[in-house]
Amino acid sequence: MIYGPPAVGKLTVAKEVARLTGMKLFDNHLTVNAVASVFGHAHDAYFRLLPRIRLAILEEAMQANIDMVSTYVYNHARSEASSAYFRRIDELFAGHDAHLLFLRLTCDRDALDGRVTNDDRRIKGAINTVERLASYIDERDPDQPIPGRDSLTIDNTHLTPTEVAEAVIAHFGLNTIGAPA
Repeated sequence: MIYGPPAVGKLTVAKEVARLTGMKLFDNHLTVNAVASVFGHAHDAYFRLLPRIRLAILEEAMQANIDMVSTYVYNHARSEASSAYFRRIDELFAGHDAHLLFLRLTCDRDALDGRVTNDDRRIKGAINTVERLASYIDERDPDQPIPGRDSLTIDNTHLTPTEVAEAVIAHFGLNTIGAPA
């Protein structure tokens, strides 16, 4: 699970990890768009449905023995809800031979502000202005480690997505495509 604030490069790195390992990519923003299109981002149903949908996808992937790399934005302002979500993931994983590994991406604020205006963010409906990013960060404080979770933290301000992906693969001992299992 790759997490960090909006525009830090979670999806870009996740795509590279998926490419190098053959894992399936689960972009958390797809669930955000599905739920927000009906309820917006502030409705209680938004916060109830997101974890249910994500947990259902995780469970089905585990039952199908599918390895995934996913993205996530930790909402420190709703840390109690996030803690409940991760407790449910722990319960789900306890019944399977599965491991959840955490990568926390960070970068300096100037880099974040530069990345947030990329066209791909506008196209996928993500936060895409410096002003909205600043507001989101003030409201949710997403650039925090997830409490109680061992996370590899990488500052990718001056690293390419491939460099980050290769560091993640080496750190966690992940198999790459063509490498023996």
